Amino acid sequence: MAFEKDLFHVQKDEVAAKELVGGKEEKNVPTVYIICGSPGNWKSTFTLSLMVNYLKEAKGEYGLYFTFEQRTKSLRSSFGEITEINLDKINNFKMIDIARGREERQTTIIRDAMEKINAIDEELAVLSDVFSRLVEGVKELPVEERKEIEPKVPDEFLQELRKEGIPPELLQQFTKGALVDVTEEQVDKLNRIVRDVFNKRLDKDRSRMEKIDGLIETANEGLKKLKADADGAKKAKDEVQYKMLSKLHEGLKVRIARAKELRKEREGLVKKAEDGLEEVEFNWPELIYGMISKFRGYGKNVTLIAVDSLAGLYTATGMFPAPNTRAVVHKIFDRLRELEVRALLVADIPKWENEPANLYDDEDFLADAVMGVGLNILKKEKQRYVRIKKHRFYDHSHDRYRLEIMKKYGVVIKGYLPPVA
Repeated sequence: MAFEKDLFHVQKDEVAAKELVGGKEEKNVPTVYIICGSPGNWKSTFTLSLMVNYLKEAKGEYGLYFTFEQRTKSLRSSFGEITEINLDKINNFKMIDIARGREERQTTIIRDAMEKINAIDEELAVLSDVFSRLVEGVKELPVEERKEIEPKVPDEFLQELRKEGIPPELLQQFTKGALVDVTEEQVDKLNRIVRDVFNKRLDKDRSRMEKIDGLIETANEGLKKLKADADGAKKAKDEVQYKMLSKLHEGLKVRIARAKELRKEREGLVKKAEDGLEEVEFNWPELIYGMISKFRGYGKNVTLIAVDSLAGLYTATGMFPAPNTRAVVHKIFDRLRELEVRALLVADIPKWENEPANLYDDEDFLADAVMGVGLNILKKEKQRYVRIKKHRFYDHSHDRYRLEIMKKYGVVIKGYLPPVA
């Protein structure tokens, strides 16, 4: 993919940035960056600043900032305190609270299960009516017309959504992963509504299902009696009565089997939804890849992403440490390259200057670029800086360059910083 601008040459102090990054040695562009350092050294703020300043210049491109550990509201607030930049007004940039992904996935599971449960309940209601009529002594079954009942948003959801002033179509958007037009406040409300409605439904379900189970048991007893009556008619050579009772017997047998099948399917859906409330195993890297593809499907030319942080991704994934850590990291990095995005991966690695910048195993070898932010503590001032350890395809400097906050631009790269004596 041809990127419109170089990631660092849109800095306010372009001369300092060029000195730090240097010129290209090849036509290739690095895609996987690790931005590392100790806590409190502006890793997230520096990453956000890089993205925002780049995207303001690269109008045809779109950026996604995935955060695992800090809520997007908190990030926006802290960034807004030190800059004049309103992140909500940057049209080609979006922050996504990936830590909320588990809740969103749970909500989707519950909502989908509820829709299917409602469809099953409609068919069970018809069968229950048949069984009730049998109990009342009706000796005729309606013609069986099996049709697929289309799952729909349960009425309980619609009522609660209207109370909260949320358009019902947002629930459909939300659970299909279309988060572009859903605000954080709406997401929180949707999560809460879906859980509350499901829990209330469970309370009502127990007595309802007990009634249906009782009707199925009664129908089974009726089935045995019909079989005995049919056998009696056959022995008496009453052909008309035998055919009528046999047909009734077969029809009821099919309906009882269907009712049992629906009950079993329904139990599975309820269990799935209940498990969704407890825990959801999810492939978080795949979620990120999927979000990139989804936004591209909405017409957003996603070329730049950030993941804050690598440790958060690893922890949520639950696959580290492992014997094959390098292979897993290699797979993640390669997939990002295949998607043709530049990925800024934030990492808490205090001793990055004199040791490998690794959380677990060989991330610095596998990444295209590794840069660290640090702090010089002098007698009268503290100086934060950035230094590039590795930057494929560029003849970069290995020196430290000062970082400063400018209200209009956020954290920017300034001039060369001499070594501390």
